[in-house]
Amino acid sequence: MSQMDTQRDTAPTVQLSREQILAATSRCLHQEGYDATTIRKIASLLNCAVGSIYRYFRDKHELLSIVTQQVLEPVVAANDSGESVERTARLYHQIVLSSPESYRLMFWLACQGALDTQEDEMAGPGHSRLPRVIRRIVDGWAARMGSASAERCWSMLHGLVLMGRDADACIAAMGLPEFATASGTASGADASRPAAPARREMPEIVITMTQPPAPRAATPAATVAHAAPSNEPAAVTAGAASRDGKAVASSDDVCLL
Repeated sequence: MSQMDTQRDTAPTVQLSREQILAATSRCLHQEGYDATTIRKIASLLNCAVGSIYRYFRDKHELLSIVTQQVLEPVVAANDSGESVERTARLYHQIVLSSPESYRLMFWLACQGALDTQEDEMAGPGHSRLPRVIRRIVDGWAARMGSASAERCWSMLHGLVLMGRDADACIAAMGLPEFATASGTASGADASRPAAPARREMPEIVITMTQPPAPRAATPAATVAHAAPSNEPAAVTAGAASRDGKAVASSDDVCLL
């Protein structure tokens, strides 16, 4: 056996780790794009055999799904550490705007097919096509504000960040309750319970009852006598004046019917 063969046999074998493969995949994706990122290309970057990658990952789809979801892992970590919903939402917004292509690719890959059918069935029909990292973020919010509110807030944030809205506009549209904002409770038992609204002091209302005014006494000029109907013509008062042979009553005796 030659000296070269002896050195080859005794040389230590370098074992690739999952983290090394994922790092090379991420680098290839950002430098080459989705189409050019292949298992063979990743193996070339790592200077290893293609089979070494298949020992850890099923295919390119699984590799890219994990790589694109890793970008949002800091949001999950912030959630787990007790950060408020508002602060984790702002971090989410910052990450998505820094890598929008990876964000869109993550959802596209999730729609192409589930990586774990059993996990998707356990998650329920409403989560079956969401990336796992998104489920974890929404579940973290749901533990504090309920599932319905958490899903509504995430949907609003997801839509607005894709439209390019700034963080303040996204937070305002989410309509977070007071206890979920940055100034609210970050963790503990109180974080999942809405804060009691501040008591509002109602002004005292004082109602003063006054006596209604007494009716005014009727004057003779304003009093109209309603006599019984008669076939006799009405008498003209003494104060009437005669004009062209017709009797005209004085203004004091005119009755407006």
